[in-house]
Amino acid sequence: MRLIYNVVVLGLALLLVSFCEGCKQQTAESVNGGGEPRQETKAETPKTVEGLPVEGEVVLDEKSAEPAEPENLPALTVVDGKPLKLGRLQDHAERVSVVKVKNAGTTDLKVERVMSNCTCTTIKRSPEKGDVWKPGEERELEFLTRAVELVPGEFDRYVQIEVEGFDPFKIHLTGEVMSTIIPLNGLTIDLGVFEGVDVDFERRFKFEIKNIAPGESFGMYSPYENEIFHTRTEKVSDTMFEIAVKPKLPFKKGIFVERLVVPLHGSEPGYTPLWLFISGVVTGRSYLLSQKVFELKTSSEPVSFQTRLIQGPALNSINRSVKTKYKTIDPIVRQRVAVEEQKESPKRAYEAIDKYMTLDLPEGVTYEKKITGNGIVFDIKIAPQAMASKSTLKIPVLADGGLFDTITVNFKKPAQ
Repeated sequence: MRLIYNVVVLGLALLLVSFCEGCKQQTAESVNGGGEPRQETKAETPKTVEGLPVEGEVVLDEKSAEPAEPENLPALTVVDGKPLKLGRLQDHAERVSVVKVKNAGTTDLKVERVMSNCTCTTIKRSPEKGDVWKPGEERELEFLTRAVELVPGEFDRYVQIEVEGFDPFKIHLTGEVMSTIIPLNGLTIDLGVFEGVDVDFERRFKFEIKNIAPGESFGMYSPYENEIFHTRTEKVSDTMFEIAVKPKLPFKKGIFVERLVVPLHGSEPGYTPLWLFISGVVTGRSYLLSQKVFELKTSSEPVSFQTRLIQGPALNSINRSVKTKYKTIDPIVRQRVAVEEQKESPKRAYEAIDKYMTLDLPEGVTYEKKITGNGIVFDIKIAPQAMASKSTLKIPVLADGGLFDTITVNFKKPAQ
């Protein structure tokens, strides 16, 4: 009985082993997508410790590795051993820096040139081309850095010294440019196209001042004298400035682009002046007489008549001529009109014209002039003697001393 029991136990054990081997094979097939079981490949183990990466190290291949520093550098050293740290610069400041460089080698060095990699840095003092730099000799270099030519933020520029037979030696200038003057409505104002040589208006540039440390000062003077515009600077608050611009009337016809130069001052020495621009196109107003030819029925009595100086063609027709004359002006600009001209009181324009508009009076002719909202009215009186021996009388209309137009008076004697 015990023998039968042992045989049964042995059979069950063999069956279990067979079942487990089948599970292993099925699992391998399902992982490998069926077919023959995939054989594992072991990674090749480095034969030496040097072949293993250090923990935390990033291993670069040949393509991604950074280029190595030049090995053939001259034996030049900056005396303090540090780059020139210029610190924080206001965006319109200039900074002068001086550095001493020493030939720490044992051989002479022949200077080929000293150059900067940025227009923001001017080399004011340095060894000249062909100079021989003796061992142990110190040379002093002086640089001028202009923050106005740098983008706000941190910067790293360099000046390099090139000596014969060696790679360039670089002196780094580092720092941070801080935006001080923030234009709230831009650095340019375009007035567009407008007719009036007599249009009076005021435009303003607005600025916010930022990044001024406690105890530091900053300010904007009034722009330098300009031929076309009156200008003034107003300090609205410690952090706000405005520059007002008004034209010196009358405007000249044509295209104008005026640069306004604004001096700056503050704790930082040597601020570069701020440049502003104002531009536009003046076509000149077109005026005409409402009537310039009169027919008289009698010349034996004093005669009175009236004519009026009025504004001529609409602005659109003026703009059409501007399109032909000023083809280089941007189309959008050509079609714009100064806001002040749209709002302008016509009477104000006629008041400006009235100052230089007169009649060149023949003998026996008098006139009076008055300004209204829609023109300048000429009340003209002709005495009988003015037409005694004439059938036609010409009355020149002068504008600023020159001939503007002519009023013609005709008298046709009745048939006998």
